[in-house]
Amino acid sequence: MKRHILCVVHDDGPKDDRASGFLAEAGHEIDWVCPADGEALPPVADGFDAAIVYGGVQSANSHDENDYIRRELDWIGEWVARDKPYLGLCLGAQLLAHSLGGKVGAHPEGLHERGFVEIHPTEAGRAVLDRPLHVYGAHHEGFELPQGGELLFTGGTYPRQGFRHGRNAFGLQFHPECTPTMMVRWLDLDEDRLKKPGVHSRERQMADSTRYDEPMADWFTAFLDRWVADEI
Repeated sequence: MKRHILCVVHDDGPKDDRASGFLAEAGHEIDWVCPADGEALPPVADGFDAAIVYGGVQSANSHDENDYIRRELDWIGEWVARDKPYLGLCLGAQLLAHSLGGKVGAHPEGLHERGFVEIHPTEAGRAVLDRPLHVYGAHHEGFELPQGGELLFTGGTYPRQGFRHGRNAFGLQFHPECTPTMMVRWLDLDEDRLKKPGVHSRERQMADSTRYDEPMADWFTAFLDRWVADEI
């Protein structure tokens, strides 16, 4: 069954990520909205079947300074309450956690996570990931598990790497949607972040991409297939 999917972004960059590309190729209808640019989120009951909320430089805690973050948090809460498929990626996961009452904040030692890191499925997570996997992270905040959330993936520096709420709302702290082309663009745009504690060198990220991107992509596209069909 073909689905109508809303993709919520937080900047006006190229829309060439792995998630929207795969789903469009599969024949699903994709619409985009950028609340940070003043675009209004559609009413939850407007006919969209699933929603992907992407990452961004914003913080889920910036709702007092950014009205659009507050509106997003309210919208996400309403969306998830209807038990519709939701996928939050990095900031999108943090917004999901925050909207459900979970805390979002920086690492206690000020560590960033930028590069490929290994995650491990919990017992509950084995339903969607049956082995450890290296995934691409790019963040300096993490989330606490909200009430009713089910931890799916754990990691080292940031122990909560993915969770599920309800039947089909997922928050992934990492960026499986990030292609090698996107990774290079992010590195070029944010070279100063390479100096932050915990960030892998550009050379290591490039080398790791050749090893780990394809397995990450294979897992993610299989996950998307099940997620959008509401079969997880």
